[in-house]
Formats: sequence, C-alpha cells, structure tokens
Amino acid sequence: MTLPSLINNTKGKELEAQYKKAYSIITQAVNRMNSEQGFIANWSSYKACTDEFAEVFNKYFIMAVNCGKAGCSTFNDDDGNYLTNYKSYTGKAGFAFWFDDGQFLVADSMFISVNHCAEANKILIGVDINGKDKKPNRYGQDFFVFQIQDDGKVLPMGTKGTSAGGAGFDSSKQSADVLCNNTSTSGLNGFTCAYKASTDKSFFSNLPK
Repeated sequence: MTLPSLINNTKGKELEAQYKKAYSIITQAVNRMNSEQGFIANWSSYKACTDEFAEVFNKYFIMAVNCGKAGCSTFNDDDGNYLTNYKSYTGKAGFAFWFDDGQFLVADSMFISVNHCAEANKILIGVDINGKDKKPNRYGQDFFVFQIQDDGKVLPMGTKGTSAGGAGFDSSKQSADVLCNNTSTSGLNGFTCAYKASTDKSFFSNLPK
C-alpha cells in the first residue's frame, strides 16, 4: 500500500469511529430524553423555530460551549444564520444550510447543530463528528445529518422514513444516492450520506478526495 493510500485509509477509519460514536451518543441522549421527560421528543413537543429543544437536548452531553440558537455559525445575513464553512461531499461549494435552532460544542469537540422549525423537516440534528474547525468540513464526510421521527426514534438521514423538504429529499420517492454520490453538483450533496455511513462497510474507505 502506498503512503497516500495508507494515510487516506487511516483517516477513513478515524472518521468511521467518530461517526459511530456520534450516532450512538445522539441516540442515547434522545432515548434518555424520551424516558426522563415522560413524553416523546419530537417536532411537536417543543416550540418550533426556537432553541427550546436544543436547550433540553444539550443537557445530555458534557458541554464545552453552548452557542445559543446560532452562535457558532460562521456567517449570518438578513435571511438567517448559516453554516458556510462546509463544502459538499465532493468538495464543491456547499449550500448554506440552516441549522440555526440551537448549536453547541461538546467536550470531545463534536459540533452539534439543530434545525427545528418547519414541520416537514421534523427535527434535524447536524453533527460535525471531528469538530467544526477540523477538516475535511464536508457534508457526508465529517458532517452528518440525523432526524428525530414522530415516535422519537433517531434515524440517519437517507434512511427510509426520513425526509427534508428544504433539501428536496423524500425517502419515499428517492434513495440516499440522490444526495450522496460522486457526480452531483448540488451544494447539498452529502446530506443523505449518514444512511450510507451506517450501512455500507466500505463507505469511509471510498470517500471522494
């Protein structure tokens, strides 16, 4: 194995381990919320378009920084707060997606951001698994999206049952491939890669450069 291939393989394994940890921690946090609050954590359980859900959710983590609704965003304008330091899965210009209903950094440097506004999106949780200031900062490589379903279950975006109107994705009509592939020019390419990261054993060893 050549040195570049060895380095890429090592980085892939590291990202895979971080992804699995992030998915597990998020799932455990939501499960504890469901148990301890006495009601299901879902879109209708908290005031939409606020950080009400995030302020409960972040209590289940060892906190480093609570950024409020969007204090860790890298850019904001008259239309809202966005995460603009992320590129697409293949390194193209990324769409400035709107995870601005709660953001926080946890002690192991994971960056967690929440979208809880439009009912069609339910609750989306975006996670930069290795920290917002560490590369590659790409959707589907180190930034993954999960969705809390109406029954309180956490699913990787792209899984059957997930959907996000703002991203133009509906798993009842599309496969995860539509926003997780090597040819799409969409700024949201990578948005549905969490499903592949959870189901394809070779996913992290074949990340596009």
